[in-house]
Amino acid sequence: VEAAAAHRARLSAAMPGATLAVVSGYAPTRNDDCRYAFRADSDFVWLTGVQIEGAVLVMHAVPGGHDAVLHVPAPAHPGDPRFYSDADHGELWVGPAPAPADWQGVLGIPVRDPGRLAPDLAGLRDV
Repeated sequence: VEAAAAHRARLSAAMPGATLAVVSGYAPTRNDDCRYAFRADSDFVWLTGVQIEGAVLVMHAVPGGHDAVLHVPAPAHPGDPRFYSDADHGELWVGPAPAPADWQGVLGIPVRDPGRLAPDLAGLRDV
């Protein structure tokens, strides 16, 4: 976690004033509904230290650097209709998964739902 924070600081120093978005990506489909194993984009791993499918790291430019926010898909726990129907995030299919609040505690940066990504990026130019 400390190494990833240092990497974000290095990128922040190299890109002052720019808002940055780095995506983790998705596992490619092999055939029908079978996918290859997921491997996050190397830049995403370098900046976060984690491999979370469908996540987006946004670094908002602020005076003196950047504020990082990680957008992470929430798992579908038992009782959630997606528990059965969502093969990517339903815990029936993928097993127990950390909630966004758990990621925030481990990584030390704000974690939000991907549904808030568009409003967070609204109004930016050259994205």
